[in-house]
Amino acid sequence: MTEPKVDHGDLLDAIFNSGDISIFVVTVLEDGGFTIDGINPTHEALMGIKSSDLAGKRPEEVVDVIGQEAVDYIYSVYGECVEKRDRIHSEFYHPMVGAAQGWWSVMISPIMDSNTGRVIRLVGTGTMITEHKETEAALRESEERMRGIFEATGEYILVLDREHRIIDINRTVPDLNKDDVIGSPVHNFLPAGDRARVA
Repeated sequence: MTEPKVDHGDLLDAIFNSGDISIFVVTVLEDGGFTIDGINPTHEALMGIKSSDLAGKRPEEVVDVIGQEAVDYIYSVYGECVEKRDRIHSEFYHPMVGAAQGWWSVMISPIMDSNTGRVIRLVGTGTMITEHKETEAALRESEERMRGIFEATGEYILVLDREHRIIDINRTVPDLNKDDVIGSPVHNFLPAGDRARVA
């Protein structure tokens, strides 16, 4: 039985045109600029833009469509990818109104000319991470609120691990500081008669 032959062009076309990850391709110009080769259907749907409206144009030529923030991002981050000649990851807040508004996680990979070694194209993928960012912010806010309560209470509060070592404490007696206490077994700070009850 012979192995089926896969056409790499068909394979790349299938990857580009299906799935739920945004994909974009840009050409790197010798003057340091970029032209947009195209965006996949997922990116079109999120941005509300047709690939044909962007193809062959520099980002600054479509600033009214993608926004100045996106143009600035392209020249900064894409330029960094070209300079490093290596894949880079970044997170970007796109303020554009519509489905694309919000936080994006973007991975950009350079493609080099095999003869000259010059970066000639960038291929990027993007995923919306706004919900994740909002969850992180809410968690951070909750942790800060709990830390405030923890630090402000008048009672001594200890947080112990399974081996009864102190991993956090809100305050200490005057002759000790937190660094003297954290990481130590709680038994070290109890009166001798109370140690057996904790063990």
